[in-house]
Amino acid sequence: MATTGIDALGQSLLSQKDSLRQQSNRDIKKAARDQQKMAVFNGLLRFADGAIQDRHKKFFETEDSRAVARMLKDQDKMLTQRKNHDDALSSSNKTKEAYELDLVEAELNDAELGNYIDGWLDFTKNRKREILYGSGAAYDPKADNGTAAG
Repeated sequence: MATTGIDALGQSLLSQKDSLRQQSNRDIKKAARDQQKMAVFNGLLRFADGAIQDRHKKFFETEDSRAVARMLKDQDKMLTQRKNHDDALSSSNKTKEAYELDLVEAELNDAELGNYIDGWLDFTKNRKREILYGSGAAYDPKADNGTAAG
C-alpha cells in the first residue's frame, strides 16, 4: 500500500519520536556511567585522603609521645640525681655550703686547675685559696682594693 501525505507525516513524526527516545536513553546511560565513574573517583579520593590523614596523625602522635617520653625520662633522671645529692648531703654531716664546697674542690683539683691557670702548681696554699675563694675582704670601689679583696 502506498503511503499518502498524511501517512508520511505520521511516519516522520513517529520516527522523530523514536530517535528522541533513543537519544534520551543514550543520554541517561551516559549520565549513569559518568555518575558511576564520579562515585568511584570520589571513593578513591576519600580513601587516599583518609590514608594520608591517618599517616600524618600517627606521625604527629608518635612525635608528641616521643617528646613527652623524653621529657619524663629527663625529669626522672633529675629527680634521681637530686635525691642522691640530698641523701649524700644528709649522710655527710656537713652544712650545705661545706658539702657543696667539697664537691667543687673534688671537681676542681690541682691537676685540673693546672690545665687552666698558668703556674697554678707553683702557687702557695694561701694564694690558691685567695684565687679560688677571695681573701674575705670586702671590695671598696673608693679605695679600689681589688687585689686585697681578691
